[in-house]
Amino acid sequence: MSQEAIAWQAALPAETAEYLADLMEIAPFAPASAKPAALTLTARPPAPPPPDDAARLALAASGKAGLIPVAVPSRKLPLWLRAGSDDAAAALRSLNPDALPPIPYAPRRILEIGAGTGYRSVALALAYPDAEILCTEPDPARQRVNLLNTLPYRQISFHCIVLSTDRSRYGFAGRRGEAGHPALVREDAGPLTAVPLKNFLLAREWNTPDTVIITPDAANDHLLRAPWPRSVRLLAVETGGKPLHEATAACFPDNRFLTVIEGDYVLMHRREAEIVTVPPRPVHVFDPETTPRALLVADTKADPPGFFQIGPHGFRLHPNPPNAPDARATIAHDCRNFAELHVSLRVALDISKPVRFTIRVLTDGDETEICRIEEVLKGGESRAASAPVSPYAGPCLVVFSTRMAEFEESCAGAWAEIVGAAFI
Repeated sequence: MSQEAIAWQAALPAETAEYLADLMEIAPFAPASAKPAALTLTARPPAPPPPDDAARLALAASGKAGLIPVAVPSRKLPLWLRAGSDDAAAALRSLNPDALPPIPYAPRRILEIGAGTGYRSVALALAYPDAEILCTEPDPARQRVNLLNTLPYRQISFHCIVLSTDRSRYGFAGRRGEAGHPALVREDAGPLTAVPLKNFLLAREWNTPDTVIITPDAANDHLLRAPWPRSVRLLAVETGGKPLHEATAACFPDNRFLTVIEGDYVLMHRREAEIVTVPPRPVHVFDPETTPRALLVADTKADPPGFFQIGPHGFRLHPNPPNAPDARATIAHDCRNFAELHVSLRVALDISKPVRFTIRVLTDGDETEICRIEEVLKGGESRAASAPVSPYAGPCLVVFSTRMAEFEESCAGAWAEIVGAAFI
């Protein structure tokens, strides 16, 4: 061993050790005669395994009351539940993929009547990311939790209403099962007024769902026995594995439906000969009800306003006077290999001179044009136009612009409106 190594292992002189101890205001480390201890490595004890989903939910809700979020490994977002209720058990059931009704096709539009606290809605959104989910829940005690759970998912639309076949009044009465869930019953003096299913679907442009999931507590026999659109390929009723009432089952004859019981659901599959193909639902370019997307309005006047919303999916884009740049509105979008872009245009006032509308779809980045629509409309004229979209999948920019068709014409009264624009 070298002299340097021997010197390094030697004990500190007593005076040095005492001096260092005084500096640190502690007793001397060791007597001057002590020998340096051999270096030893001790293995760190293994970390205990993380609690599973059931343990996390039970632990979070134990001894508490009120709304709480619980993070579970199998979900990117926390699950909200009401501690002190049976929400933890319902949330745990929703984490099991086998708890969902089996759908033997790729659904496009799922109507969920009686969504409860939203755990099943979230599970459906994760299992079928390309499907749109429209869910309803009439029980006020569950509506807030449902909103907290479903709001982050763009494909889920939640409504706090009662659906029926007419505008009868309903209330919650009676208790069912160990959890004591209230059931929806028809009452002349009930606090809830039903919305007819047909009217509700038409108002939401949802007249062609292909999958319907019903929790009977939030529905009624009148709705179950209603004639469903032929677009519905599967109607799943959550009964806990019990068969339907005979009168209700008779509304689904064997020659038109194949009825089976699987898990907690009675599944009624429409026979292939009865199925009507569901057309693709338009994806609106301008839709304030969706998640926020970039919107850039340029070269428009503030007084009078050159840009403002009209209707649910449209806006007015007032042309500028001569020698001014075109008025523009640019909206970021996600292109999903759409086939066509459809637009509905209008010049509202008859006194207006002709207006030129230009709509371009550009790739986000190099701004390569993948679609273009250009139309000239006279005052008071309306027109629908469409153009094929070049194959492209990814972020894009939809640029709307308006200007007077003739260079010297005044823009007075030129109420140029994009009533709607949608990808198909």
